[in-house]
Amino acid sequence: MTVLSCVVGASAAHATLSDKLSQQILEAQKAEAARHFGRAIDIYGRAMGQGVAVVDDHLRLLLKKRALDFERTNQLAKAEADLTAALDVKPTDPLVYADRGYFYLRQNQYEQALADFASGARADPRNPLFRFAAGRVHAAMANFQTAIDCYNDALRIDSNYGVAVLSRAEAYVHLEMLREAKADYDRAIRFRYKWSGDRFFAFLGRGYINILLEDFDGAVSDLDQALESVPGDLNALLYRGYAHERGGKAELALRDYERAFLASPDNLWVRTSLQRLRSNPDQ
Repeated sequence: MTVLSCVVGASAAHATLSDKLSQQILEAQKAEAARHFGRAIDIYGRAMGQGVAVVDDHLRLLLKKRALDFERTNQLAKAEADLTAALDVKPTDPLVYADRGYFYLRQNQYEQALADFASGARADPRNPLFRFAAGRVHAAMANFQTAIDCYNDALRIDSNYGVAVLSRAEAYVHLEMLREAKADYDRAIRFRYKWSGDRFFAFLGRGYINILLEDFDGAVSDLDQALESVPGDLNALLYRGYAHERGGKAELALRDYERAFLASPDNLWVRTSLQRLRSNPDQ
């Protein structure tokens, strides 16, 4: 057998194994879609058992995917171990620091999360994700001014990092800096987002600010847009109902409150809003 035929044979074997790995990942994703997370964990484990066939990026990917399923099934120590193992795969991918950092954030392990985001920022200083993520940790800790400082750092790296503007607006709301929040929501709405939910939150947030600023027509317009993105969202319905109510449109307000009641009949806010409007329909 010639050297060339050995190389071709090795390439063909690698391609076959890659196809097999792709099929295993697809099977695991189907199991996840059916919420059979234990089966998905088993599939990822078998895929990693292929040894030499699963290297570098493939191994890292499998560890990250299995970690998420361990987290979904509340096997948190195993999830953390898989994410740590993914960091040990060489060459180190800085984005795994973000994966593990967000895992720690979801578990309210704020110091560990901040440490991982700091490590990621050192490894990839031109990626705004890590400073943004640190801001999310500080926001979770109610350190809103520090969160704003982190979002500003992210925006100095990338001025078009829309989620940082959106999150900064949220932090301004918590600090009752309504004009600053409104300016950021105005800016956030103009961005194109990878996740449609971010556009929803931009309109929802600006609608809420417009209510506080007593611009009820502007609030209704924004909340119309929010409900186009996420029809039937409870908060958007209640905010829009309140904006209609304050704007003197009792019939439209009642319609939104009744839709909210159908979605959440035990919600105290919903029941109070309905009672208030029904007891004084001409307000």
